[in-house]
Amino acid sequence: MRNVGPSGRTRDLRSRCLRTLTSRRCRRTLTSMPPVDTLHKLKSIVRGRRIDLGLSQAEVAQRAEVSRQWVNAFERGKGSAELQLVLRLLDALDLHLRIDARTDEHTVASARVDLDALLDEHRHRD
Repeated sequence: MRNVGPSGRTRDLRSRCLRTLTSRRCRRTLTSMPPVDTLHKLKSIVRGRRIDLGLSQAEVAQRAEVSRQWVNAFERGKGSAELQLVLRLLDALDLHLRIDARTDEHTVASARVDLDALLDEHRHRD
């Protein structure tokens, strides 16, 4: 999480969460997010995070250096979202974007190694 927000609010929330991990609000705040595969899911996560942190759209907009109208439009799914602005919004909410390679069962199954077969092959070489 960001060490210092404009009001120090983020630091306060994190320290409260670390002291009271049983709080439902804090558990939601500190747990990892599900994979995002649609813009709708991303917007939903952003809005939920803002609400969990107790921030208004105006406060988030100020932190992200975007307009409140842009935050409102993004959360409602109106218009297009420029990636740089989305990244600033995520940063303002102490979220990060992680990109992983997509794998399906076929890819994972073909990548598995039969350790017994490898050990047998190695033993026969000696």
